[in-house]
Amino acid sequence: MVVIRGTVPGAKRRYLVRRATTDALGHYRVGYAFSKVAATTRFVFAAVVPVQNGYPYVRGHSVHRYIRVRP
Repeated sequence: MVVIRGTVPGAKRRYLVRRATTDALGHYRVGYAFSKVAATTRFVFAAVVPVQNGYPYVRGHSVHRYIRVRP
């Protein structure tokens, strides 16, 4: 399982965006539709792989990806 978390720069809290499952090679794909925004807003996303039963690895995360959404 991969958990996608998102926030806006400067915010203290991250939000759950989506959960995804991986294939045998660890690949995943997940979509997300943004709500309308009043002004151009930059969002930050990261994938997190939590500790899981039967999964021999420790918790890990991706680098942050920045997405700019325009009105």
